[in-house]
Formats: sequence, structure tokens, C-alpha cells
Amino acid sequence: MDAIYRVPVEYSIRKSVASSRYLAVSTSKNTVEIFQYTHRVLRHIQTLSPPTPDESFATDIAIHNDKLLVSAPKYNVFGAVFYYKLNEVLTPQFTLIHTILSPYSALNFGASLSIYNDTATIGCYNTPDIQVKRKFTYLFQLSGRRFIPRWNISDINSRPTMMTCQIHQNIVAVGPVVDYKWRTSYNLYILDENGDIIHRIIVALPEGSHPIQMKLMDNTIVIIQGSTTALIYKISGESCSLAQQLEIPTTSNLNLLGNLAIFHGESTAIYKKDAEDTYQFFTNIPGSSTSCSLSCSLSCSIDEPVTVTTSHDNHIEIYDISA
Repeated sequence: MDAIYRVPVEYSIRKSVASSRYLAVSTSKNTVEIFQYTHRVLRHIQTLSPPTPDESFATDIAIHNDKLLVSAPKYNVFGAVFYYKLNEVLTPQFTLIHTILSPYSALNFGASLSIYNDTATIGCYNTPDIQVKRKFTYLFQLSGRRFIPRWNISDINSRPTMMTCQIHQNIVAVGPVVDYKWRTSYNLYILDENGDIIHRIIVALPEGSHPIQMKLMDNTIVIIQGSTTALIYKISGESCSLAQQLEIPTTSNLNLLGNLAIFHGESTAIYKKDAEDTYQFFTNIPGSSTSCSLSCSLSCSIDEPVTVTTSHDNHIEIYDISA
């Protein structure tokens, strides 16, 4: 499969996220590069730099519709998340609207980010002592021009693993959590229309699992176990069950886009759902190097769905996978 467009990025790419016609790329220079996708052409329109010098700026980024969140977990000691909003009146630009500060002086605020509509989840972690690591996930809701904290979840995890949090529609996924018997699980929180928790689902992983990444979309949660196994769980009402297990090429990153699961590693393996709602292998995009950078997926409202991958030589490549 040949790329339909290729554009260079000046610095090494750490993470890429996309929504509608806009692509945001976090770089090793602690900037966020913004691209606009129009008529199968990707053009650079903006560079977001730290409001004040901060080497942790753009540690994580999240985007949904016209809202972009950029984290700086070391900002002002405790960390902060910067909320940008898209203005398309003249030249499209993302403008800083609100700086979300760490509630209750929680350290490393913004270590993990996710946003859906007007609701955001922000993860952080404290280290009260050498033996115990306490991880927090905060849920914020947009009120006017500011994100206001609604509630937080505290998990104790004695393993040095990073807590991640994601939100999609009315589901928040948090994990991994390790209990006193060293069993690994994820917690799913079902929210009501006001954003309050009405139910918790514990997703217990197979014994001995060492998850490296989790993605949530619609009623599906995909967990990468090790680097070659994907566990696909389906959420139904107040339960969640393992629906499929995929053995995939070596992977370091995962994205979900509509009916696609896109795994990135030495190459990009794309799986598409069939009539039975089961992921089947669709195509593979070979990588040019085993040091290939992270990738992202992008659905453009003005064109067919495409996938955007980033290569080791700092180029973004766009592939049409609508066939």
C-alpha cells in the first residue's frame, strides 16, 4: 500500500492524535505541531509551545472535535493541563483558554489524558513513600470556558506502572490496577447523564498478564498483553467479557478508529470488523525501520477514512484505507 501524501516533521515524534480534519503531534522539543487535512493534503498551520519554559510540556495530548488538551506534569511542581480551543473564523488556530491546575496538590498531574465532548479524564500519581505508589484519576467537566473537577478515583499500586485513563461516551476506563495477590485488572466506570458513577466493572486479565497499553472506544476495550497479544473485551450493560484474542506482530502502540484496530510496531497492522463484529486482518503497512515512531489514526469528515503513520525519519505518511 502506497502513501497518498507525505509531510516532514522537524523533530522526533512522541505521540499523535487526531479529530475531524486536524492532527496534533507532540514532539521531542516539547512542542505540539498542528496540521490541517484538506483534499488529501496535510499542511502545518501552528506550533504550540509551553506558555512558560517547561520540559514536560506535551508529555500527553488528547483531542476531541474542537478541544485540545496538552499536559505538563512538572509545571509549577505539581503539574498542569492546558486547554486549547479551535477558532476557524479566519486562519484556523488553537487558542489557550484555560490552565487546569492540579487539585489538592497531586503530583505529576497530566501523566495521562483523555477527552470526550465536554468531559475530560486526567491521571496523575503521587509517591507518599518508597513502598506505595498512589495513582489518581480526576474527572473534569467543561463549564463555560473552564474545566471543573467533579470527582476523583484513588488506586494503590505497588508496581512501578503508569496508570492510564480514558473516556468514551459514558464509560471511563482506568488501570492497570494490581491487587495484593499481584492480579492485574482494569476498572470501568459507567456514568449517568450528569457524569456521576452509577456502576463499576472490574476487567480481570488472565493470570500473569503484563499489559502495556489500553484503548477504549464505544463498547470495546482493547488491551495489549506483552507485545504480541491483543485482548478484546466487549462491554454490555453492567458486564464486560473477553470476546476475542488476537496474536499480532510486535507492537508498541494501538489506535481504534471506527471499525478499525490499528497496531503499530515494526510495521502497521490494520484489522477491520466483519459482520459478526469480530476483528479480522485487513492489511499491513511495512515499516521502514524497527525504530519506527508512534502512529495515530485520523478520520476526516471531508474525505474517506485514512490512517496516518509516522516513520523513523520524522515524516507523517497518509494512507487511504477506505477500500
